[in-house]
This record gives sequence, C-alpha cells and structure tokens, in this order.
Amino acid sequence: MSDTEYDSDEPSTSAGAARPKLLTSEEYRAMWNLRKLGDRLSTVAECIAFSEENGLLLRSKLCSTHRTPIKKRSQWCKEEVEILLDLWEEKLPQLRGCKRNSHVYAGMAVEMATRGFLFSANEIKVNIHNLTNKYRDERKIVGPSGGTPSAWGHYNKVHQILGGYKSFNLEAIVEESTG
Repeated sequence: MSDTEYDSDEPSTSAGAARPKLLTSEEYRAMWNLRKLGDRLSTVAECIAFSEENGLLLRSKLCSTHRTPIKKRSQWCKEEVEILLDLWEEKLPQLRGCKRNSHVYAGMAVEMATRGFLFSANEIKVNIHNLTNKYRDERKIVGPSGGTPSAWGHYNKVHQILGGYKSFNLEAIVEESTG
C-alpha cells in the first residue's frame, strides 16, 4: 500500500454500491484504513461510537424476519391505562361488531394522541388483550359470588366493560345450555 492510501478517512468504494450485508474481516480490512483508525480511536467508547455511526455495530436488536429494529416494550402509566379503559368502553360495540378491528384500534391511537399519549394501534390492541387476560385471572380469584375483592386497581372498570358479556359470565352460559 502506498502512503496516500492511509490518508483517506472514507471507506474504499472498490466493492461498488452493491456490497454484501455481512462482510468478512478481510473485506473490512480492505475497506477501512486500520492504521489511521487505530491512531484516531484510542478509547473503547470512541470505537463503539465510530462503529455505530458507520453501521458496523447495531444500536438495537433487529427483527429476524423483517430486519427492522425491535421496539422496546412500552410502559403504560396509570393515567394512560385509565384513558384507554374509557376509550375501550366507548368503542366496545365497534370492537364486538366486526371481525377486523384494526381501524378501531387506529382510531383509538389517534384519540390517545390527541390527549398527548403516543401509542400505536398494535400497542393498544396488545394492552387491551393483556387487560382482558388479567381480568379473567382476577375473576377466577374473586369467584362467581364476588367473595374476595380484587386487589387489582383496574378490576372494577374492566368488570364494568366486560362483565355483562356472556363469554365472561360462566353462569349465564351454563344456564343457557342447560335451560
């Protein structure tokens, strides 16, 4: 290699625009001026920052199917859940009325956004699913007679939303099938 090759900060373009996604160590050595990089990057933090900037090190995990960054799970605060419960109660007839509900969840996401809470339609759907499952578990603990009150803070509101539906009321299903 000549001395002029070591002065370049940019990677070599010998591979052209269509370079492979996964490069071997030999290809990286040919692409980057390693002696100059070694002089410029003296700490581990500088090496990591350089690697992230140039796409050599991923900043987040990628979905194995779509090769897109995986979003970290969102935390819902009490106020957000209460607003979601109000919207859920309001939109429940629409959610129960049709087979495909993505448009209803999208509308709920827009309504949440107007109130200052940014969640995707899928996050709303997943949270409603989780609340429904939590309600089912709590309902088993409480029992049909309502003996032990639930310690879960959202139980009464979710019971108000779902309690009247036969799928959550085992006694009504049993009476209907035996009656």
